[in-house]
Amino acid sequence: MSNDLCEELVVEIFTRLPPKTLLRFRSVSKALYARISSPDFIRLHTLRFRSPKKFIIIHKHKLKDNEANYKSMLYTIHSERQISSYAGITPLTYPFYTSSLIVGSCNGIICVYDPSLQRGDAIYLWNPTIKRQYKVLHLPSCRPCFTHGFGFDPVVQDYKIVRIGITHTFVYTLKTATWRTIAPPMTRPCYVNQSKCIFNGALHWVVRAFRGYEYILRFDLSSEVFSTIELCEPSWKNKEVTIVKGCLAVLSKNDDDDWYIWVRNNDTVSWSLAFKLNSPERLTFGDVPFVYYYYPEIIITLSHEPQARSRLVHLTDTSRIACMAACIESLELLDMGTSCDQITGTKIKREAEESDIMQK
Repeated sequence: MSNDLCEELVVEIFTRLPPKTLLRFRSVSKALYARISSPDFIRLHTLRFRSPKKFIIIHKHKLKDNEANYKSMLYTIHSERQISSYAGITPLTYPFYTSSLIVGSCNGIICVYDPSLQRGDAIYLWNPTIKRQYKVLHLPSCRPCFTHGFGFDPVVQDYKIVRIGITHTFVYTLKTATWRTIAPPMTRPCYVNQSKCIFNGALHWVVRAFRGYEYILRFDLSSEVFSTIELCEPSWKNKEVTIVKGCLAVLSKNDDDDWYIWVRNNDTVSWSLAFKLNSPERLTFGDVPFVYYYYPEIIITLSHEPQARSRLVHLTDTSRIACMAACIESLELLDMGTSCDQITGTKIKREAEESDIMQK
Protein backbone atom coordinates (compact mmCIF):
# COMPACT_ATOMS: atom_id res chain seq x y z
CA MET A 1 0.00 0.00 0.00
CA SER A 2 2.81 2.41 0.91
CA ASN A 3 4.54 1.77 -2.41
CA ASP A 4 1.28 2.42 -4.27
CA LEU A 5 0.76 5.65 -2.34
CA CYS A 6 4.30 6.78 -3.07
CA GLU A 7 3.75 6.00 -6.75
CA GLU A 8 0.56 8.07 -6.83
CA LEU A 9 2.27 11.01 -5.13
CA VAL A 10 5.14 10.93 -7.62
CA VAL A 11 2.71 11.04 -10.54
CA GLU A 12 0.66 13.77 -8.82
CA ILE A 13 3.74 15.95 -8.33
CA PHE A 14 5.38 15.28 -11.68
CA THR A 15 2.27 16.03 -13.75
CA ARG A 16 2.25 19.55 -12.33
CA LEU A 17 5.87 20.38 -13.08
CA PRO A 18 6.97 22.49 -16.09
CA PRO A 19 8.02 20.50 -19.19
CA LYS A 20 11.61 21.75 -19.15
CA THR A 21 12.03 20.57 -15.55
CA LEU A 22 10.73 17.13 -16.48
CA LEU A 23 13.15 16.94 -19.41
CA ARG A 24 16.04 17.37 -16.97
CA PHE A 25 14.58 14.71 -14.65
CA ARG A 26 14.70 12.15 -17.47
CA SER A 27 18.48 11.99 -17.10
CA VAL A 28 18.24 10.92 -13.44
CA SER A 29 17.39 7.27 -14.11
CA LYS A 30 16.07 4.90 -16.74
CA ALA A 31 12.86 4.50 -14.74
CA LEU A 32 12.16 8.25 -14.74
CA TYR A 33 13.08 8.47 -18.41
CA ALA A 34 10.57 5.74 -19.29
CA ARG A 35 7.85 7.23 -17.08
CA ILE A 36 8.11 10.81 -18.36
CA SER A 37 8.36 9.65 -21.99
CA SER A 38 5.30 7.39 -21.84
CA PRO A 39 2.18 8.48 -23.81
CA ASP A 40 -0.05 8.06 -20.73
CA PHE A 41 2.10 10.39 -18.63
CA ILE A 42 2.36 12.95 -21.44
CA ARG A 43 -1.43 13.05 -21.82
CA LEU A 44 -1.96 13.31 -18.04
CA HIS A 45 0.57 16.12 -17.84
CA THR A 46 -1.24 18.04 -20.60
CA LEU A 47 -4.49 17.78 -18.63
CA ARG A 48 -3.05 18.74 -15.24
CA PHE A 49 -0.23 21.21 -15.83
CA ARG A 50 -1.47 24.79 -15.78
CA SER A 51 0.72 26.36 -18.37
CA PRO A 52 0.81 30.13 -18.85
CA LYS A 53 -0.38 31.09 -22.32
CA LYS A 54 2.25 32.42 -24.66
CA PHE A 55 2.14 34.00 -28.11
CA ILE A 56 4.42 33.21 -31.00
CA ILE A 57 4.63 36.13 -33.42
CA ILE A 58 6.10 36.02 -36.90
CA HIS A 59 7.30 39.42 -38.17
CA LYS A 60 7.96 40.17 -41.82
CA HIS A 61 10.99 42.38 -42.13
CA LYS A 62 12.44 44.48 -44.96
CA LEU A 63 16.21 44.59 -45.17
CA LYS A 64 15.98 48.09 -46.71
CA ASP A 65 13.33 50.77 -46.31
CA ASN A 66 12.83 51.17 -50.06
CA GLU A 67 12.33 47.47 -50.82
CA ALA A 68 8.94 46.50 -52.18
CA ASN A 69 8.89 43.01 -50.67
CA TYR A 70 9.67 41.60 -47.27
CA LYS A 71 12.97 39.70 -47.38
CA SER A 72 13.37 38.12 -43.96
CA MET A 73 11.44 36.94 -40.94
CA LEU A 74 11.83 37.51 -37.22
CA TYR A 75 10.30 35.08 -34.73
CA THR A 76 9.54 35.97 -31.11
CA ILE A 77 7.70 34.40 -28.19
CA HIS A 78 5.78 36.49 -25.65
CA SER A 79 3.81 36.03 -22.48
CA GLU A 80 0.39 37.67 -22.20
CA ARG A 81 1.90 40.58 -20.27
CA GLN A 82 4.57 41.10 -22.93
CA ILE A 83 2.21 41.13 -25.90
CA SER A 84 1.91 44.92 -26.07
CA SER A 85 5.04 46.19 -24.32
CA TYR A 86 7.70 44.00 -25.96
CA ALA A 87 9.51 43.94 -22.60
CA GLY A 88 11.63 40.90 -21.85
CA ILE A 89 10.55 38.92 -24.90
CA THR A 90 12.48 35.94 -26.21
CA PRO A 91 13.72 35.46 -29.80
CA LEU A 92 12.63 32.09 -31.15
CA THR A 93 14.47 29.69 -33.43
CA TYR A 94 12.01 28.70 -36.15
CA PRO A 95 13.05 25.29 -37.56
CA PHE A 96 11.04 25.58 -40.78
CA TYR A 97 11.31 27.45 -44.06
CA THR A 98 10.18 31.07 -44.03
CA SER A 99 7.56 30.23 -46.66
CA SER A 100 5.72 28.01 -44.18
CA LEU A 101 2.42 29.02 -42.57
CA ILE A 102 1.03 28.37 -39.10
CA VAL A 103 -2.16 26.31 -39.44
CA GLY A 104 -3.15 26.25 -35.78
CA SER A 105 -2.17 25.48 -32.20
CA CYS A 106 -3.51 22.93 -29.73
CA ASN A 107 -2.14 21.65 -26.40
CA GLY A 108 1.30 23.07 -27.05
CA ILE A 109 1.55 21.63 -30.58
CA ILE A 110 1.73 24.05 -33.50
CA CYS A 111 0.76 22.76 -36.94
CA VAL A 112 2.89 24.24 -39.74
CA TYR A 113 2.22 24.01 -43.48
CA ASP A 114 4.90 24.58 -46.12
CA PRO A 115 3.20 25.19 -49.51
CA SER A 116 6.44 25.13 -51.52
CA LEU A 117 6.06 23.90 -55.10
CA GLN A 118 9.81 23.46 -55.43
CA ARG A 119 10.21 21.19 -52.39
CA GLY A 120 6.69 19.78 -52.45
CA ASP A 121 4.14 20.87 -49.87
CA ALA A 122 4.61 19.48 -46.37
CA ILE A 123 2.91 19.56 -42.97
CA TYR A 124 4.74 19.49 -39.63
CA LEU A 125 3.68 19.31 -36.00
CA TRP A 126 5.98 21.34 -33.75
CA ASN A 127 6.34 21.71 -29.99
CA PRO A 128 8.52 24.82 -29.45
CA THR A 129 8.75 24.20 -25.68
CA ILE A 130 10.59 20.89 -25.95
CA LYS A 131 11.95 21.61 -29.46
CA ARG A 132 10.54 18.57 -31.22
CA GLN A 133 8.88 18.26 -34.60
CA TYR A 134 6.97 15.54 -36.41
CA LYS A 135 6.65 15.46 -40.20
CA VAL A 136 3.29 14.31 -41.54
CA LEU A 137 3.95 11.90 -44.39
CA HIS A 138 2.08 10.96 -47.56
CA LEU A 139 0.10 14.18 -48.09
CA PRO A 140 -2.75 13.44 -50.51
CA SER A 141 -2.88 15.47 -53.71
CA CYS A 142 -5.09 18.47 -53.09
CA ARG A 143 -4.49 21.37 -55.48
CA PRO A 144 -5.75 23.90 -55.24
CA CYS A 145 -5.94 23.50 -51.47
CA PHE A 146 -8.22 26.03 -49.75
CA THR A 147 -7.03 25.55 -46.20
CA HIS A 148 -5.94 23.24 -43.41
CA GLY A 149 -7.18 22.83 -39.86
CA PHE A 150 -5.66 21.24 -36.77
CA GLY A 151 -7.18 20.20 -33.46
CA PHE A 152 -7.75 17.52 -30.83
CA ASP A 153 -10.60 15.01 -30.88
CA PRO A 154 -11.61 14.48 -27.21
CA VAL A 155 -13.68 11.38 -28.02
CA VAL A 156 -10.87 9.24 -29.43
CA GLN A 157 -8.11 11.25 -27.71
CA ASP A 158 -6.24 11.95 -30.92
CA TYR A 159 -4.94 14.89 -32.93
CA LYS A 160 -6.41 15.47 -36.38
CA ILE A 161 -5.54 17.53 -39.45
CA VAL A 162 -8.18 18.38 -42.05
CA ARG A 163 -7.09 19.25 -45.62
CA ILE A 164 -9.80 20.98 -47.66
CA GLY A 165 -9.46 21.13 -51.43
CA ILE A 166 -11.69 22.22 -54.27
CA THR A 167 -12.82 18.66 -55.05
CA HIS A 168 -11.63 16.48 -52.17
CA THR A 169 -11.31 16.72 -48.40
CA PHE A 170 -9.01 14.58 -46.25
CA VAL A 171 -8.47 13.93 -42.53
CA TYR A 172 -5.23 12.80 -40.92
CA THR A 173 -5.13 11.11 -37.50
CA LEU A 174 -1.87 11.14 -35.57
CA LYS A 175 -2.28 7.78 -33.82
CA THR A 176 -2.70 5.86 -37.06
CA ALA A 177 -0.49 8.21 -39.13
CA THR A 178 -2.90 7.84 -42.06
CA TRP A 179 -5.06 10.04 -44.30
CA ARG A 180 -8.71 9.30 -45.08
CA THR A 181 -11.11 10.84 -47.59
CA ILE A 182 -14.23 12.36 -46.01
CA ALA A 183 -17.34 14.11 -47.29
CA PRO A 184 -16.53 17.68 -48.38
CA PRO A 185 -18.48 20.76 -47.25
CA MET A 186 -22.03 20.91 -48.66
CA THR A 187 -21.42 24.41 -50.05
CA ARG A 188 -18.19 24.64 -51.99
CA PRO A 189 -16.19 27.64 -50.76
CA CYS A 190 -14.54 30.17 -53.05
CA TYR A 191 -12.15 31.52 -50.43
CA VAL A 192 -11.36 30.38 -46.89
CA ASN A 193 -9.83 32.86 -44.45
CA GLN A 194 -6.69 31.36 -42.91
CA SER A 195 -7.76 32.66 -39.50
CA LYS A 196 -9.57 29.97 -37.54
CA CYS A 197 -10.41 28.92 -34.00
CA ILE A 198 -11.42 25.79 -32.10
CA PHE A 199 -14.70 26.14 -30.21
CA ASN A 200 -16.71 23.36 -28.57
CA GLY A 201 -14.66 20.64 -30.24
CA ALA A 202 -14.98 22.08 -33.75
CA LEU A 203 -12.85 24.15 -36.12
CA HIS A 204 -14.37 27.40 -37.44
CA TRP A 205 -13.38 29.49 -40.48
CA VAL A 206 -14.82 32.57 -42.17
CA VAL A 207 -15.63 31.49 -45.74
CA ARG A 208 -16.65 33.34 -48.90
CA ALA A 209 -18.97 31.50 -51.27
CA PHE A 210 -18.86 31.80 -55.07
CA ARG A 211 -21.81 34.21 -55.00
CA GLY A 212 -19.89 36.58 -52.74
CA TYR A 213 -21.67 36.20 -49.40
CA GLU A 214 -19.75 35.05 -46.33
CA TYR A 215 -20.52 32.52 -43.63
CA ILE A 216 -18.75 30.43 -40.98
CA LEU A 217 -17.68 26.93 -41.94
CA ARG A 218 -17.67 24.52 -38.99
CA PHE A 219 -15.89 21.15 -38.84
CA ASP A 220 -16.64 18.82 -35.92
CA LEU A 221 -13.38 17.08 -34.99
CA SER A 222 -15.18 14.02 -33.56
CA SER A 223 -17.93 13.35 -36.13
CA GLU A 224 -15.80 14.75 -38.99
CA VAL A 225 -18.87 16.48 -40.43
CA PHE A 226 -19.05 20.01 -41.88
CA SER A 227 -21.82 22.48 -41.12
CA THR A 228 -22.38 26.23 -41.57
CA ILE A 229 -23.26 29.18 -39.35
CA GLU A 230 -24.81 32.37 -40.71
CA LEU A 231 -23.04 35.64 -39.99
CA CYS A 232 -24.68 38.70 -38.49
CA GLU A 233 -23.62 40.92 -41.40
CA PRO A 234 -22.64 38.60 -44.28
CA SER A 235 -22.12 41.51 -46.70
CA TRP A 236 -19.37 43.03 -44.53
CA LYS A 237 -15.69 42.12 -44.70
CA ASN A 238 -15.49 39.46 -42.01
CA LYS A 239 -11.83 38.93 -41.22
CA GLU A 240 -11.31 37.03 -37.99
CA VAL A 241 -13.11 34.34 -36.02
CA THR A 242 -12.10 33.96 -32.38
CA ILE A 243 -13.45 33.31 -28.87
CA VAL A 244 -14.58 36.08 -26.52
CA LYS A 245 -15.73 35.28 -22.97
CA GLY A 246 -16.43 31.67 -23.84
CA CYS A 247 -18.48 32.52 -26.94
CA LEU A 248 -17.79 32.38 -30.66
CA ALA A 249 -16.94 35.84 -31.99
CA VAL A 250 -16.27 37.48 -35.36
CA LEU A 251 -14.31 40.60 -36.21
CA SER A 252 -16.00 42.47 -39.09
CA LYS A 253 -15.28 45.62 -41.05
CA ASN A 254 -17.87 47.80 -42.80
CA ASP A 255 -17.50 50.16 -45.76
CA ASP A 256 -16.63 53.05 -43.41
CA ASP A 257 -13.57 51.16 -42.17
CA ASP A 258 -15.05 50.70 -38.71
CA TRP A 259 -14.35 47.38 -36.98
CA TYR A 260 -17.01 45.48 -35.04
CA ILE A 261 -16.68 42.49 -32.73
CA TRP A 262 -19.83 40.35 -32.78
CA VAL A 263 -20.43 37.65 -30.17
CA ARG A 264 -22.73 34.67 -30.71
CA ASN A 265 -24.99 33.69 -27.83
CA ASN A 266 -24.56 29.99 -27.10
CA ASP A 267 -28.19 29.56 -26.00
CA THR A 268 -30.15 31.65 -28.51
CA VAL A 269 -27.61 31.21 -31.36
CA SER A 270 -28.03 34.91 -32.16
CA TRP A 271 -25.37 37.57 -32.67
CA SER A 272 -24.93 40.68 -30.53
CA LEU A 273 -22.52 43.60 -30.85
CA ALA A 274 -19.80 43.51 -28.20
CA PHE A 275 -17.34 46.20 -29.33
CA LYS A 276 -16.94 48.88 -31.99
CA LEU A 277 -13.52 50.18 -33.02
CA ASN A 278 -12.62 53.12 -35.20
CA SER A 279 -9.77 52.09 -37.49
CA PRO A 280 -6.67 54.28 -37.51
CA GLU A 281 -5.77 55.77 -40.89
CA ARG A 282 -2.56 53.75 -41.10
CA LEU A 283 -4.49 50.46 -41.12
CA THR A 284 -4.57 49.40 -44.76
CA PHE A 285 -7.13 47.16 -46.42
CA GLY A 286 -4.92 44.10 -46.16
CA ASP A 287 -4.01 44.51 -42.50
CA VAL A 288 -6.08 42.66 -39.93
CA PRO A 289 -6.00 43.19 -36.17
CA PHE A 290 -5.17 40.08 -34.18
CA VAL A 291 -7.75 39.56 -31.45
CA TYR A 292 -7.12 37.39 -28.41
CA TYR A 293 -9.30 37.37 -25.32
CA TYR A 294 -8.08 36.79 -21.82
CA TYR A 295 -9.69 37.90 -18.59
CA PRO A 296 -10.43 40.71 -17.96
CA GLU A 297 -9.85 42.37 -21.34
CA ILE A 298 -9.42 41.86 -25.05
CA ILE A 299 -5.99 42.31 -26.57
CA ILE A 300 -6.18 43.94 -29.98
CA THR A 301 -2.87 44.37 -31.78
CA LEU A 302 -3.19 46.71 -34.77
CA SER A 303 0.48 47.59 -35.11
CA HIS A 304 3.40 48.19 -32.78
CA GLU A 305 4.53 51.69 -31.95
CA PRO A 306 8.12 52.69 -32.83
CA GLN A 307 9.02 52.76 -29.11
CA ALA A 308 8.01 49.12 -28.82
CA ARG A 309 9.76 48.15 -32.04
CA SER A 310 13.03 49.67 -30.87
CA ARG A 311 13.23 47.15 -28.04
CA LEU A 312 13.88 44.37 -30.52
CA VAL A 313 16.99 44.13 -32.63
CA HIS A 314 16.07 44.00 -36.35
CA LEU A 315 12.44 44.98 -35.66
CA THR A 316 11.93 48.38 -37.31
CA ASP A 317 9.29 50.53 -38.99
CA THR A 318 9.71 48.32 -42.07
CA SER A 319 8.39 45.31 -40.14
CA ARG A 320 4.84 44.11 -39.82
CA ILE A 321 3.17 41.23 -38.04
CA ALA A 322 2.60 38.34 -40.41
CA CYS A 323 1.10 35.83 -38.01
CA MET A 324 0.34 35.31 -34.35
CA ALA A 325 -0.40 32.01 -32.61
CA ALA A 326 -1.26 31.31 -28.98
CA CYS A 327 0.34 28.27 -27.39
CA ILE A 328 0.98 26.62 -24.03
CA GLU A 329 3.86 24.58 -22.63
CA SER A 330 3.44 20.81 -22.84
CA LEU A 331 5.25 17.50 -23.37
CA GLU A 332 3.26 16.58 -26.47
CA LEU A 333 5.39 14.96 -29.23
CA LEU A 334 8.04 13.92 -26.69
CA ASP A 335 7.43 10.26 -27.56
CA MET A 336 7.64 10.78 -31.32
CA GLY A 337 9.21 12.95 -33.97
CA THR A 338 12.67 14.48 -34.23
CA SER A 339 14.66 17.00 -32.24
CA CYS A 340 14.54 20.41 -33.92
CA ASP A 341 18.24 20.89 -33.19
CA GLN A 342 19.02 18.14 -35.71
CA ILE A 343 17.24 19.83 -38.61
CA THR A 344 17.73 23.58 -38.08
CA GLY A 345 21.23 23.65 -39.59
CA THR A 346 20.12 21.66 -42.63
CA LYS A 347 17.12 23.94 -43.15
CA ILE A 348 19.24 27.09 -43.03
CA LYS A 349 21.71 25.66 -45.55
CA ARG A 350 18.98 24.59 -47.99
CA GLU A 351 17.15 27.91 -47.67
CA ALA A 352 20.35 29.78 -48.48
CA GLU A 353 20.94 27.57 -51.52
CA GLU A 354 17.39 28.17 -52.78
CA SER A 355 17.82 31.91 -52.30
CA ASP A 356 21.00 31.86 -54.40
CA ILE A 357 19.19 29.95 -57.16
CA MET A 358 16.33 32.48 -57.20
CA GLN A 359 18.75 35.41 -57.50
CA LYS A 360 20.64 33.92 -60.46
